[in-house]
Amino acid sequence: APAAMQTPVHVSFGGLFGTYALLNAPGVFKRYNLVSPSIWWDDQLLVKQEETLAAAQRGLEGKVFICAGGLERKANLAEAMKNMPPVMLAEYQKLDLSDREPLMVEIVEPFAKRLAARGYKKLEVSHHIFEGETHNSVYAPALRRGLRTVFGTYKE
Repeated sequence: APAAMQTPVHVSFGGLFGTYALLNAPGVFKRYNLVSPSIWWDDQLLVKQEETLAAAQRGLEGKVFICAGGLERKANLAEAMKNMPPVMLAEYQKLDLSDREPLMVEIVEPFAKRLAARGYKKLEVSHHIFEGETHNSVYAPALRRGLRTVFGTYKE
């Protein structure tokens, strides 16, 4: 496919890479579908990096769709655990989740809103939280809506 049409779908840690590319490699991709991007990684390093770029008035470019599953909220973790495969559930039950850091939605949604509000001239940002979806189930609706959004065919 021509470079202008290449649109990787970046999921979880792939979303961390996609966010890194958006901030550090302008022009590598023209469109980004960031699905539950793990931007919490390394104490939210990329969130902080974007704040530094904005303060320096460095532009960003591309069409970006950022999303997460509604069950990726800390408040919804108990409900999400009801639908987890047994192996994953066993791992979660070992954790002390009472003081757990914010989950995806608490980090991804404010990040997307800040990106959109910054007014980067060559950057279009859309975001959506898919209620009822977990980190594992959000991929299918995110793929469909994300690609339609970044290619300009999605209508509310």
